[in-house]
Amino acid sequence: FEKLWCNVLCATESHDLKTAFPWCKPTLVSDGKPPLLAQGIELWNYWATPRRIRFMKSVVQGECRLDPRLPVGPLISGYCTRNYGANYPSDSFNHPFSPYYYVKKDATWLPLHPKSGGFGYRDWPTFAATPANEKTGDAESRRMANVFELSSDRRDTMRQHFAVQPDMWVFGFEMDNMKALAWHEALLPTLLDLAPTTALQVGAIAGQLVLAAEVAANQLAGAVRKSQSDSGKSDSAPVRQRFFDDTEASFYRHIFAARGESETVRIKRAWAQELTYTVHKLFEQFTQATAPEGDSRLARAERTSKAEGELRRHLSKALNVALELRHEIRNEHASRKETQ
Repeated sequence: FEKLWCNVLCATESHDLKTAFPWCKPTLVSDGKPPLLAQGIELWNYWATPRRIRFMKSVVQGECRLDPRLPVGPLISGYCTRNYGANYPSDSFNHPFSPYYYVKKDATWLPLHPKSGGFGYRDWPTFAATPANEKTGDAESRRMANVFELSSDRRDTMRQHFAVQPDMWVFGFEMDNMKALAWHEALLPTLLDLAPTTALQVGAIAGQLVLAAEVAANQLAGAVRKSQSDSGKSDSAPVRQRFFDDTEASFYRHIFAARGESETVRIKRAWAQELTYTVHKLFEQFTQATAPEGDSRLARAERTSKAEGELRRHLSKALNVALELRHEIRNEHASRKETQ
């Protein structure tokens, strides 16, 4: 209960039970013309009622199979549903547990959803560090969940109460439209022990490190595909997942070492070196796997050699651009000259 209570936002005004709990008032109906907007009942975000469900009690009495300690009572024999429930438009509601990203063409904020492969350090800046935009550097393009931003104000109390640095539990369904594909969850570290300004600096660095990792993963996956067939078509998901698994521990080590602006260039250089090493290591491992049926050793060796050459030529430049290393190095040299 204590962990759950830490994630409940403080109310800005008083509410009666019917406003807070949807089951305390008659079921809202809309019949789909138009979909019902849940205006004025923001607290229902905690319960989510896009489709109404009601249990049906039978006349048969019996014991609960889930908890035999409960007294004998009417058993639930089924349930009924009705669609077109409350609608939660993103321009009117922000779910307190969801981070959001800005869609420029629609001028609206949308919630982030789990990706294939689950949660990892790729998601950490968005969930924990309010990152800058991956392309524009605009910190307003993504934002953390409301509950996490507000919990930063209570970080001292939380650390004292739990006697440890709180982790962040992220979870959710990977969806294909209305079909649930998989459930994902993970515990991610937080920056609650840092001052807000330092946390923003670390978040900005984290965003760049993740962008560089995405660039490296794409370069690796593309090279492996080219080595496997002339068409360059193959499933690259296992390659990308292995890359992010192998670089996760190093990412957090660099992030928690980033306590000041002077560390930026060193961290970026070290990260670029580790990404480069991991890319070439995994390229060698994946290209040594069994060749596709009907493929000759000579043909595959030629493709592999060509793909590796392109990878070596393009990877370093792509990482320098993603990490803005050339710009950082010029600034570093300029600062040294001014000091001299």
